[in-house]
Amino acid sequence: GFSSSSNGRTLGTAPKPPEYLHEKYHVLTKLSRKEFGQCICLNLFNIIGILLLQNAISKEGSMLEIKNTTAFAFVSGIFSLLSFYAKFFFCLPLARLIFVITVNFGIKQRNEKRHGIAKVMAG
Repeated sequence: GFSSSSNGRTLGTAPKPPEYLHEKYHVLTKLSRKEFGQCICLNLFNIIGILLLQNAISKEGSMLEIKNTTAFAFVSGIFSLLSFYAKFFFCLPLARLIFVITVNFGIKQRNEKRHGIAKVMAG
């Protein structure tokens, strides 16, 4: 086993830097895995529904035919807006994920450097 030295540290282990010198990692979301999964599933259903409705609606010869040009332009505009929203709902967390991974990589390197410095100072 290890024996204790006079300064209260256990011999054979590197000292940990003080807690205030240890940076905490960023997280993607504070949602639980289940809640996050439900959000992803909801958005998938949203995108699939929008695509199905967009394909079902056209001016002529489709399942849901809209003959009025103004009504068709309005419905088409609404579906374009909903489609953008559904895609944005995926892109925003993806961009945040890339940011969090990049920042956490830097945090990990800095924490390792601090740990190495504490080890050298402990001698």
